[in-house]
Amino acid sequence: MSTIVASNLQASGGGGTAATLASINGGPLAGFRNRIINGDFQIWQRGVTFTNANGYTSDRWVAGGTGTLCNVGQGSHPSGLGERKALNFTGVAGNTRSYALQRIESQNMASLYPAPYASTQVTLSVNIYSASARTIDLIVDYANTADNFSAVTNITSHSVSVGANTFNRYSHTFTLPAEAARGIQIVLNAETGITSGTVAFSLVQLEPGSVATPFEQRRIRTGLALCQRYCIAGTSMPVFNNAPTGGNDYPTSQTTFSTRMRAVPTLTGSLGTTYIYADGFVSARYVVPGSWTSPIAYVASAEL
Repeated sequence: MSTIVASNLQASGGGGTAATLASINGGPLAGFRNRIINGDFQIWQRGVTFTNANGYTSDRWVAGGTGTLCNVGQGSHPSGLGERKALNFTGVAGNTRSYALQRIESQNMASLYPAPYASTQVTLSVNIYSASARTIDLIVDYANTADNFSAVTNITSHSVSVGANTFNRYSHTFTLPAEAARGIQIVLNAETGITSGTVAFSLVQLEPGSVATPFEQRRIRTGLALCQRYCIAGTSMPVFNNAPTGGNDYPTSQTTFSTRMRAVPTLTGSLGTTYIYADGFVSARYVVPGSWTSPIAYVASAEL
């Protein structure tokens, strides 16, 4: 077996010693090769349990379905495959379909494509557990307009057979068309519904190339920062009170986001009149009886 010595590799044009290795810079050995954010379900800013889930649950992941909606929560499984957390669907009578979905924005897709844009091969892999034997569809669609998923076009739909009371890893290799540079969505679909027992997903990965490599490990702080581009949940203390008028104070609170978000966010929570600034600040004004001293909880969302 021969050994390649880095100092013997010349940069294009014959000068210097820099090496450009496609497998390291853009292939299955590349850093941040996984285009899925929070694929190990470590981040749960909105909470860890959701009854009749129909929206965002674990960060970046939408849960939904048809019929009676399942309950969704944080779980883990002693499978020996290395995952620490999982997205759990708990079955309910009347459920006819359940799914978990993540949308990947165009900026995180662009580096998959050589210039000019062309089709590229990628591999999706995921750990799946099911209390009963069932079929799970691995579905991928691209956005018809960049980062706008109101209309999508299907790229692939691959079905895997999951055995009863098993927790295994499944993968599917396919070709992304050039249009997928507009952004894609990954859907993990329980096509016949979950009426009892548990279905769980973990260690979801989408990477360049035809090989399902081991799940890319990221530090928890890195994972949180990636999630906070799309959602920041927190609390803010009032910092100023105007003079009382008719027995009421007017506390004002201002928060600086720890991460610049994808777009100007929408805020929900225990908020009064809220002012949002595009430079990353949030200023909120509240009218409450007496003095307001409790933290103000909010969720700022800039999801796709």
